[in-house]
Amino acid sequence: EIANLTLFAISNNPIKEVFNGVLMEADGDGNIVCIASDTYRIARVEKTIEQTEPFQLIVPGKNLSALAKIIDSSDDIVTCYYSLSGIVFSCGKYTVCSRLIGGRYSDAARQVLPANYLTKVTVEKDALSGILSRSTILALSGRPKAEFSVKNNVLSVTVQEDIGVFNEAVNVQYEGESLDSVIFNVRFLSELLNVIQDDQLEMEFNGARGPCVVREERNDVKFSYLCLPIVA
Repeated sequence: EIANLTLFAISNNPIKEVFNGVLMEADGDGNIVCIASDTYRIARVEKTIEQTEPFQLIVPGKNLSALAKIIDSSDDIVTCYYSLSGIVFSCGKYTVCSRLIGGRYSDAARQVLPANYLTKVTVEKDALSGILSRSTILALSGRPKAEFSVKNNVLSVTVQEDIGVFNEAVNVQYEGESLDSVIFNVRFLSELLNVIQDDQLEMEFNGARGPCVVREERNDVKFSYLCLPIVA
């Protein structure tokens, strides 16, 4: 579950190797925080685990993905053994070894997500997913971008390109200020919807230059996601 909630947000840029992995950081009191970021977005998972010593490790995303596929249908306990340079995962009859990524994760990526917001929107996940999918029709590159606005309980999504204009709206509930215009990478939001389980999505906006934050809790897992806007 930790892998599924973080791996989609890692970077594939070999120059930024530290962001090619997932940071696993334990505080020594049974709490672990796992973070993935490509510097434009942050996926963060908090969970309680059985451990006694604090640690901070960066596990390569490809190796963690392979591990997740092996243990996906298993309820066995996963035990981890680590050193300064490597980690071993043991689960049932499987043992997976991996190197660790050296370096320090960005303090900006590790910081606590903003507690406040200017606009909070509650929208049906499936409705928003459909709009985002259709909005990519006009995408001319691998970085489709869309403008979001909120007014009178309506969320509007607009894409403007030389070949045409896309606009679609959906009824929502919102708290706080209306939102005039903020632009996001559509893929960053679509990939988030693929891992969210709740039928309704609560999106916290912070103006045209502030991030969008989404949070979800499942049993003892707290998930949060921050996505930076595209600023012209």
